Amino acid sequence: MLTAGIVAEFNPFHLGHKYLIDQTRSRGATHIVCCMSGAAVQRGELAVTDKHTRAAMAIAGGADLVAELPAPFSCSSAEVFAKYAVRTLLELGTDVLAFGSEHDDPGLLKKAAEASLWLPDTQEVRSLMEQGMTYPAAVAAAADKLAGGDVADVLSNPNSTLAVEYIKALLQKPGTDILPVKRIGAAHDSGSAGEYPSGMELRRRLLSGEMKADFTPIDPAAAESVIYFSLLTAGKQRLMQLPELGEPLADRIIKLAADPPPTLEEFLLSVKNKSCTLARLRRSALHLALGVRGAGDMLPCPPHIRILAMNERGREILAAAVTDIPVSTSLKKLEQSSEHSARITELENRAVRLMQLCAGSFENEYRRKITLQK
Repeated sequence: MLTAGIVAEFNPFHLGHKYLIDQTRSRGATHIVCCMSGAAVQRGELAVTDKHTRAAMAIAGGADLVAELPAPFSCSSAEVFAKYAVRTLLELGTDVLAFGSEHDDPGLLKKAAEASLWLPDTQEVRSLMEQGMTYPAAVAAAADKLAGGDVADVLSNPNSTLAVEYIKALLQKPGTDILPVKRIGAAHDSGSAGEYPSGMELRRRLLSGEMKADFTPIDPAAAESVIYFSLLTAGKQRLMQLPELGEPLADRIIKLAADPPPTLEEFLLSVKNKSCTLARLRRSALHLALGVRGAGDMLPCPPHIRILAMNERGREILAAAVTDIPVSTSLKKLEQSSEHSARITELENRAVRLMQLCAGSFENEYRRKITLQK
């Protein structure tokens, strides 16, 4: 039994995801477990369709077990997102972590991960940020000078950068192997490339009606009024509680809220400065709408693991897992397991309700049946 773990959002599940799963299986994995974002995704938006539909698609596409990465972990910086997702996979007995990347040389990815541990503390990065670079861009630029062009190339590509965060997160369990799979098709957040378009392109096609699917997509933009209202009415003390928002950005939000532009997108673009990414602001805005309180909600490890879908091999993964973290298909059981579990369940359920509000259709999350496949 060789269990491979995959961190994913499946937003939506597409041929590139199936390719990753198939490659992982062909390289020796007998069992594949995925940790998948719940209703909120890492880019600071709601997913294009509900978690249960996406989990069922993953099982149909070759995965054996799908566990949820709930808010606020799923809607966080790459470092935090990777930390909690990888911890979830390790608790479920992952032997090897598989991921798609622009670079598939394990040695180079590990070298880049080691460099990224010390690069942020260098004067070079601080100077570049003072000149107006965003943190990710400053780290990549500093790497070119201090760690070599090959490392800089890794840190300049989105999936390779996320792979670096996965490798750093694996320090929680030294010795866990990695299985990088070379990405094919369209680049991250770009347009079509034959039969392997990017997730962003697929979302565009779904929302425009250009492409039909077996599920009804929601338009994440439909939540903007709720999110914008939260931003326009928040006080500075509440803004300062958000995980990725410091005092300078909080002051800019308060100032602009006195005379705001018509849309959330215009507001965020006006608040944004050169050293802050738009994704960071989107995450903070969604955190605010969901009621995330920062450090108090982000304890060292996930409080529980909710199973969303599995097949027979998935049951074998659960039977072999050795963990002190509660694992269950029952949301009610997990919610009652600890105070932190109750809090994380509350935040994820708020994201679910916001998604359902966008769809104009409501279901009781506690009565949703998980996918059980032979």
